[in-house]
Amino acid sequence: MKNILSFIVSALKRFIFLQMGWTWCNKAIKIKGKKEKVDSSTYKAYRQKWSILSSIVLKKYLQVFKTDYIDERLVLNIAPEDIVHNYIEPILNPYPYRYFVEDKNNFGRLLPKSFLPKEFLHCIQGILYDENYKRIPITQYEAELKKISEKCSNIIVKPSVNSCSGNGIVFYSWNDKDFIDSKGITFVNRLKRMDDRSNFVVQECFVQSDFMSQFCKTSVNTLRIVSYKSVHDDKIHIPAMIMRMGKDGSMVDNAHAGGCFIGISPIDGTLGKYVSDQWGVTNKIFNGIDFLNKEFKIPNFEEIIEFTQTVHNFVPYHRLLALDVVIDKFGHPKLLEYNISGFSCWLFPFIGQVPFGKWTDEIIEYCSKRKKFQRIWMV
Repeated sequence: MKNILSFIVSALKRFIFLQMGWTWCNKAIKIKGKKEKVDSSTYKAYRQKWSILSSIVLKKYLQVFKTDYIDERLVLNIAPEDIVHNYIEPILNPYPYRYFVEDKNNFGRLLPKSFLPKEFLHCIQGILYDENYKRIPITQYEAELKKISEKCSNIIVKPSVNSCSGNGIVFYSWNDKDFIDSKGITFVNRLKRMDDRSNFVVQECFVQSDFMSQFCKTSVNTLRIVSYKSVHDDKIHIPAMIMRMGKDGSMVDNAHAGGCFIGISPIDGTLGKYVSDQWGVTNKIFNGIDFLNKEFKIPNFEEIIEFTQTVHNFVPYHRLLALDVVIDKFGHPKLLEYNISGFSCWLFPFIGQVPFGKWTDEIIEYCSKRKKFQRIWMV
């Protein structure tokens, strides 16, 4: 009975993500105002490639992503989002080991603190801890915030679990008595209203490098870096990379909040010549910057690659990460977070890349041999 129930739940979830992919593709086509042309031979080859993992391979993904910007040799490696979520993620990133390592409240336990923006507080199931995970009694909340204000006048509060696209992030500024958000709500009042569903981390408002700041001064702009530990040799490779930029005036860089993203060469850190929004609408100019006629290259790029690979080594059970990396005012990388699920494959074809690069066939082959019934139950 338990096995039957697990199968039903799994099948339902697969259907939901299939439907979500179909709906999202239709919306992207509508907003862009065009459907990319896909001949029958291309779709046949695409379906043959990905049907090893799923019997249903949506043509819609090609109709959205097979743009003039993507090399014809890469078209078949455009990853269907639903297949990645339902068949690749559960095998490359086993679910039983995810929840602890993707909780932002545990980053300070898993990684050297020098790898992260400065952390001040951790709220874990409604209980407040300091940066060293020592419990703070409610009677000391105000005194603790006063101590933080002496080090930092602006803080950011992030949900530590079940968060994405910048949802739930709140900025606070010190006003001589308390940290206050844009709506005038004090942080100490928020702390006193916590319950056992409250989980968040409190960090410094990060100061980025001048190079990163030039693309949007009001948001912290991030590098989204794909990191893949090969199933053949256990070496960590970087198949794809983008930079996300906020829209001028926005405090977040997320595409869902009006920001855009641009491709970065995983080979040498050179930026692309156009930006894309979340629906694939492209532009050569963003925030007044003419990307077509200017050359940009990420400084200290080798250090960023080495940093990414080092971070991945602290997450041993998972072969596929999407890291959000920022560059501090001294030009050194810091980790905002790594994503183990919800990989967001859709970002990369819009800027001419594919998420798994030349390791796509290797991943498909590996996952097809391990696509067992009980593995999919856990989706």
